[in-house]
Amino acid sequence: MTVRRVKTTMSKVQKAISPYVHKHIFGRDTVDANDIERIAVRLLGQYNNVSISQGLDRPHRGI
Repeated sequence: MTVRRVKTTMSKVQKAISPYVHKHIFGRDTVDANDIERIAVRLLGQYNNVSISQGLDRPHRGI
């Protein structure tokens, strides 16, 4: 039996990862490194237009 992966929307991805997102008052929302594997298994196995990257925000350019 093959698993059929489908396309998804950003709102569905946000809803799927919402239990893992930690809200910060003065910063950006983050996901704990220990939860990344669970999120990857859940999303990458189900959707074909989802990718996951880990790291910090891009450096700000300008004045």
